[in-house]
Amino acid sequence: MEHDTDETVPTAETTTGGADGAYRVDVAVSHSRAFDAYVRDLDVWWHRGRTRGTGLRVDAVPGGAIVEHHADGTEEPWGEVLEVEQGDLIRHSYRLSETETAVVTVRFTAGEHGGTVVEVEHEPWESTDDDGALLEEWSRALQRFADHATHV
Repeated sequence: MEHDTDETVPTAETTTGGADGAYRVDVAVSHSRAFDAYVRDLDVWWHRGRTRGTGLRVDAVPGGAIVEHHADGTEEPWGEVLEVEQGDLIRHSYRLSETETAVVTVRFTAGEHGGTVVEVEHEPWESTDDDGALLEEWSRALQRFADHATHV
């Protein structure tokens, strides 16, 4: 199936310049597809280099684990699901670094012209990482997310 690249390829854009960790991306898919692409396929589009593993599994229930799988068969806790409203919201933690944890809140709402608006908030925004690098990583990750959600 071919896609018209001028209209169906989504772009990731920040809502407030990204400096405060808020992002928005529009995807031309339903709420449930966007939610599934975020949760079920996290290891497909997530920041490469942020994990050492070969995959991520998300147990999408409050208190559920996000587990990183390694090539040698071992698993390591990577984050925790804090809140879920199926198809509409997921809030989870993840290891920002070896000593820091971040919380990501993702909301899925109806787009003005169809599709889904995905709004992401990352807290805390400040980290030991260079904030410019973190902003760039999130922009690239959300573009991968949008591409994946649209073309799967």
